Amino acid sequence: MSGAAERAQADATAERRRADALQTKLEQVKAQAAAREAELERTLASERAAMVARERTWNETRRRLEDDKAAAQRVAAQLNAELQQRDEAQGLTDVQETLTLGSVLEAMSLRRFLVDQGLAASVQRAVVTCPAGISAAAVEAWRALFPDAAAQRAQLRAVVARIAA
Repeated sequence: MSGAAERAQADATAERRRADALQTKLEQVKAQAAAREAELERTLASERAAMVARERTWNETRRRLEDDKAAAQRVAAQLNAELQQRDEAQGLTDVQETLTLGSVLEAMSLRRFLVDQGLAASVQRAVVTCPAGISAAAVEAWRALFPDAAAQRAQLRAVVARIAA
């Protein structure tokens, strides 16, 4: 029996060593998992901090842009008021929605001039219509650039050539 007891003792010792090895391996796996979890928590905290910083920067940029927009609108309003005062002083406040000209050529030329200025305009025979209004200053500028039929034809030919190209 002593051989069987020794074998049982050896088997028990081997099983204990195997159990100890498995326990050690389990503790290592737990330690690795805890280290990975801590690393992920640090990464998450870092990403949160970066997101908060980006959001603060974006909000500050947006606030600055809104302030700049408001300032630009104030400047534009002031400039428009000054321009209106200047126009009134020069007697150029005549703004009308429609203007009848002497010929269809003149009307088409003025319409093109207004469109090039960024205004929506249309022509019906010799009548130019612009919902935003046709100022006397715009008509004067058009007449200065295209004083006669030849200049007006050249203007319209250039437009047609651009469109055809």
